[in-house]
Amino acid sequence: MGSSWSVGLAASGNGTVEASLPSISDALTLPVDALLERLGSSLSGLSSREVERRLEVFGYNEVAGRRKRSLIIEFLYHFRNPLVI
Repeated sequence: MGSSWSVGLAASGNGTVEASLPSISDALTLPVDALLERLGSSLSGLSSREVERRLEVFGYNEVAGRRKRSLIIEFLYHFRNPLVI
């Protein structure tokens, strides 16, 4: 396990963001300053410019809402178990 890894944030096709770390144990062995540098952050957090950039690229950090089923799908869903009839 070398020290040549970096964290990348990438927006996937479905709008989610994925961060990749090869191993959490690698992150735990680094000094705080080195880890923050690799994460592109600091003890005071992200810069305003970086916050704006990430908001533009990834959007707000919100939990995705549950998609509501159409009425016909909801109706058919009740018949998934033959014992319900």
